[in-house]
Amino acid sequence: MSIPSRLLRVVRSYVNSWLGRSLRDFERGDIPWPDEEEDATHASASHPRPGRPLDTRLQRCYSRLEIPAGSDLATVRRAWKEMMMRYHPDRYGNEPEKIETATRLCQELTEAYLELSRYLKETAP
Repeated sequence: MSIPSRLLRVVRSYVNSWLGRSLRDFERGDIPWPDEEEDATHASASHPRPGRPLDTRLQRCYSRLEIPAGSDLATVRRAWKEMMMRYHPDRYGNEPEKIETATRLCQELTEAYLELSRYLKETAP
């Protein structure tokens, strides 16, 4: 399996798990991408206190990075670096569609990493 087809498979599974819809629905324009207002709401929400179960936003971040929930900061950082190396847009040469998909995926991975690292630093003993 080539890297571009694997990337597309990962993006499709991410979108399916994220919103319960297929990537084809987004490509056809049947479903818009989430609004910026929704992202701002998530960013301003407070983090749960240690000992409480993780909210769905943090669970989603762990699943985006393909690591078990509750992993430490070093594991989160290692997973983020590995996935960024694997799916970085520079690896796809002159294929605009794949570059665009990889860029979107890398942005999502970075957002998940930043959210988890912020949470883990705030809750560190």
